Amino acid sequence: MNINLREKKLLLSTIAISVVLLGYFYVIEPIINSQQEVAIELSNNINMLNQNQLRLNRRPKLEENLNKLKEEYSKLEERLLSGDKAPLAAAELQKIIKSILRSEKVSILSEKVLEPQDMGDSYQRIAVQITIKCLATNLKKVMYEILNNSSSVLLNIPEIDVKVDNQRKPKDVKATIIVEGAIRKEKPNV
Repeated sequence: MNINLREKKLLLSTIAISVVLLGYFYVIEPIINSQQEVAIELSNNINMLNQNQLRLNRRPKLEENLNKLKEEYSKLEERLLSGDKAPLAAAELQKIIKSILRSEKVSILSEKVLEPQDMGDSYQRIAVQITIKCLATNLKKVMYEILNNSSSVLLNIPEIDVKVDNQRKPKDVKATIIVEGAIRKEKPNV
């Protein structure tokens, strides 16, 4: 079988084009793709390295903030009610409330220690409900003293119910106040 010159050129050009296309698709394109993947991965690694470097540069500031938070935490811990158990803490809370009420010359109608409630894993909320009768101005002073007490125990008033005896002359009020403090939770004996 004789192949003429024209057919030889066509055959050679077809083979050359096939070799070029195969070379491009099986050699050059995978190399280009792998280079692009390496460039993307390198860019990601550089970004990650820069982020880690920023974190390392922020470390002294973060350690300083952590130390400040630890100091604040220890100061707040000192303001918790003393007493290892809830009944002792409740007795201390009652004593603080009574001293505040005595200083403001307020009469106590009733008082009740409420059940302790858990506040997370480490703390318990100790609450006392008191009912008092006093002048409206004294009630304001009592609330201020409870929230900013001189004994430096951290107290809160989550609930208050105020009733006026005479609505035309709202001088005397009857108030039921829940005052709460916190203690560190007892650690179970193992």
